[in-house]
Amino acid sequence: GFRLLCHVIFGLVLLLTGCSVVEEFIFRGCLQTGLEAVLAAIPFISSLVATVLAILGASIPFAAAHGYGFRMWHVFWGIQVGTLFAVTDNIVFCIIVHACYNVVPYIERYVRLCRFDGQQRLELAKKAADSHPASYVGELRTLRTALDAERNNAE
Repeated sequence: GFRLLCHVIFGLVLLLTGCSVVEEFIFRGCLQTGLEAVLAAIPFISSLVATVLAILGASIPFAAAHGYGFRMWHVFWGIQVGTLFAVTDNIVFCIIVHACYNVVPYIERYVRLCRFDGQQRLELAKKAADSHPASYVGELRTLRTALDAERNNAE
């Protein structure tokens, strides 16, 4: 029961941090850096304008790649991480911030679920799996499977 749940959470943490590495290399390391270099080569565009346009140019596809429908929050998030990259010129900081942003909500949900007994957690997971967007369905089905196994072991 508990051991399986720990494995599920460990797997989610690995998945979410791995996604951060890939996304930051694509959107900051390749797209933002490439756009900035191309724009800076245009004679009438200043370095600052090239940087700002590159941040925006990487943030829009970043937002489009996240979730269902275009969400302005993801554009703002992309701008924040893009600005961090432009200021520090260090993709590792971006990866760490992005990974923390991805992992913290899952830890928070797990801690919240720990307040309930196995049957209550199972009911919450079933209800959430039926009402959340597809991005959470896999996570919640895994949690539901783990809770079903925990319940079966308790019986």
